[in-house]
Amino acid sequence: MPSKRDDSLVFEQGAVFRKSWSFLGLDLTGAVGHMQVRDAAGVLQLDVTYPPVDGSGITIDVETTESGEPISIVTAVAQSALTTPMTPGHVVFDVKLLDASDEDERLVEGNALVTAQVTV
Repeated sequence: MPSKRDDSLVFEQGAVFRKSWSFLGLDLTGAVGHMQVRDAAGVLQLDVTYPPVDGSGITIDVETTESGEPISIVTAVAQSALTTPMTPGHVVFDVKLLDASDEDERLVEGNALVTAQVTV
């Protein structure tokens, strides 16, 4: 597994969230992903996993560059039904993968901001 990446995200309350991370030289074939977002008190704000449910979840696509090197693209999607109940404010998140050999590792983590929905 690769060393983890730090990232910062913004979740817009009531809007579809979509974020992809690319990993050149890494073949994640057979891996499954899981992303959680929690507030400062540790309360779960968002939970998306594989396989996707109702359009929300984690997908992993593995492609090959022209030079034959693998590139894995990990995409997290949360539909508006999942972002609407999120509480505006500062949160933390991580994306964990379970690879084909059952190794569990945090791939991406960081701080995030949930912005309040204004127009409903």
